[in-house]
Amino acid sequence: MVAIDCGLIRSAPASALVEEATLRKIGELARDVGARALVDEVYLEAMFENSPKPAISLGPEFVATSSLTKGYGLSGLRCGWILAEAEVARKIRRLDDIFAATAANVMERLSVLALNQLPKIAGRAKAMLETNRQTLNDFFRSRDDFEVVPTKFGTTSFPRLRNIDVEQLCASLLEKYETAVVPGRFFESPNHIRIGLCCEPKSFSAGVERLGKALDDLSC
Repeated sequence: MVAIDCGLIRSAPASALVEEATLRKIGELARDVGARALVDEVYLEAMFENSPKPAISLGPEFVATSSLTKGYGLSGLRCGWILAEAEVARKIRRLDDIFAATAANVMERLSVLALNQLPKIAGRAKAMLETNRQTLNDFFRSRDDFEVVPTKFGTTSFPRLRNIDVEQLCASLLEKYETAVVPGRFFESPNHIRIGLCCEPKSFSAGVERLGKALDDLSC
């Protein structure tokens, strides 16, 4: 099985969208050698009604995974799913029975309740992400110390900093402003930071303001 991150870039920090044509080419490569392409689509849920079809719709060589974690903000439930052709799904289910950890019954029951309320949960998540994305894009436009492509989807942004020591910035944010971003070195991009958008807009706006202050401190 070939494992890839496709659709909305899910492991990556940039929340960029992989086009269907690229997925189809990957599928062709997998089909030619008799492999399966595993596509983690957990961030695809954060596109809501604009979300493209799961990769499994492009051919049986694809296996798609997703969960309630990212798009719906319900990581505590540990609830996810796998889409695959019937025989592959049957084998995965049997292996899951052997190797997977069994969730607490209360978590399983809460997950069922959440799945029955997804439109309401998605509406809240979408409003929060859109508000925070606008706040962040306005912030970027007001600064000259970032290189960034404004994000349209997803739950993160991955700007590149100009003439700023990223490690020093991250340390200052934690120590002085009790605010955290993820250093780009974790993604082999040491001049970048990853900014998460998943929090209440009031808290996010305060965090962005503190980021600006920390940048100003280092520029003095």
